[in-house]
Amino acid sequence: MTLLKPGHEEAYEGRPPVFTPGCAGLITHVERQNDGGFNLILRGLSKFRIDEEEPPTDGVLYRIAHVTPLDEEVGTADRAPLREERRRLEGMLAPSLLNEGGSRLPRDMADDDLVNALSQYLDLEPVEKQALLERHGPLARCRTLVELIEMKLLMQRQPDSGKLH
Repeated sequence: MTLLKPGHEEAYEGRPPVFTPGCAGLITHVERQNDGGFNLILRGLSKFRIDEEEPPTDGVLYRIAHVTPLDEEVGTADRAPLREERRRLEGMLAPSLLNEGGSRLPRDMADDDLVNALSQYLDLEPVEKQALLERHGPLARCRTLVELIEMKLLMQRQPDSGKLH
C-alpha cells in the first residue's frame, strides 16, 4: 500500500503519483461504502521502497511495482533511547487511553511494535502517517510521533489556533 501524493485528484483515474515508501500488510477489515467503493484496514507488516513501476498493461487494473524491502530492526544502541521515548509517548497518551482498569496501552508489547501500531492506528492525517512511515527506524518514528502529538496537544489548548490573524 502506498499513499497518493497531494494533488492526485486530477489524475486519479490514471496513474497518479505516489510516495515511494510504502507498507506491505494484511487486510484486517473491509467495509463497503454507499458509492460502491471500499474502506480497507491494513495491518502493516513490512516497509518497502518502490524502485520502479511497470508500464500500464491493457486489462490490468492494478499498478505493478518492483520494490526493495526496508529493514526496521532495532539496533542495540537504540533500545534504551527507544524505551525512554516510549515512556514519553505513553505519558502523553495516558489521559486519552485510560479506562477503569488502567491504561489500555499493552505494557508487554515490544517498544517498536507499540510505536508502529500507534503510528498506524492513531487518528492522524494521511500525510502525517506517511511522514512517520518515512522515518528510518522505530526510534526516529517514535520521536516524530511524540513531536506530532505535542503539536496537536498544544493546538488543542489554544482556542484560536486554527484562525488566521
